[in-house]
Amino acid sequence: MKKIYTLALCLSFSTLAFSQQKSEFGFVVKVGNHALPSTRFENDSYSTNASINTTTFKAGEVYTIGIWQSFPLNNHFRLSGELLGRFSSFTNRKKEATFYTGGSFQNQETEKNHEISVSLPIKLQYFFKKDGRTSVAIGAGISRLFSSNVYLQSLAESSPLSEFSGTYTSTYSIKDAGSNQLSLSAGFYYRLDAKTSLGFEYTFERATKSYHPNTFFPLNPSIDFLYYLPKPRLIPNMNSFSVSLRHNILD
Repeated sequence: MKKIYTLALCLSFSTLAFSQQKSEFGFVVKVGNHALPSTRFENDSYSTNASINTTTFKAGEVYTIGIWQSFPLNNHFRLSGELLGRFSSFTNRKKEATFYTGGSFQNQETEKNHEISVSLPIKLQYFFKKDGRTSVAIGAGISRLFSSNVYLQSLAESSPLSEFSGTYTSTYSIKDAGSNQLSLSAGFYYRLDAKTSLGFEYTFERATKSYHPNTFFPLNPSIDFLYYLPKPRLIPNMNSFSVSLRHNILD
């Protein structure tokens, strides 16, 4: 019986300490890159031809706006959740060269992506000192791509045929833009005042898998013939480093 009373007393003290902490709710904005600049090489050799492909990923940018709320766990830990709307823009460039008996085919593609997505991260935040200004956080959540607009510009040259070019635009809706993705995040935060915090955050997400519908190249401009080829999209993983600013609107 004494153990039960002792446990109840401890719970009452912990509840009192919890109630003395305040919840926070407000708005957050973030600006950062989308991917890490990199170059990928792919070489394929067959008995009759050889292919050399080079893909260059640009950094791109991500703009985020949303709402957030956090709850105190104790004097050092807080649990927070965010509902974020994101606009991403990034460009990839690919060079393809295929050499075969009697000729060659070379193609340069520039792919510009504009994506709108929603992210729901949950984070555990740790303050180094009680009521301190600096803290770190780690988290995980899900994201969903709602729409994607892809602009593809292609310049191809086939020997012994002549040079030809084309531009194609593909729009993906929520149905075929991609699936739910796991989102991992970490951050460092500094309180500017009692209501406003500045943060430096990192977010990682694997690229969604989808394909261009009916990407085509004319095999010979002198004849009315098109070759339809479903090509994988050139999407890098999200490796975003961003600066965030959040403001608490609760008293």
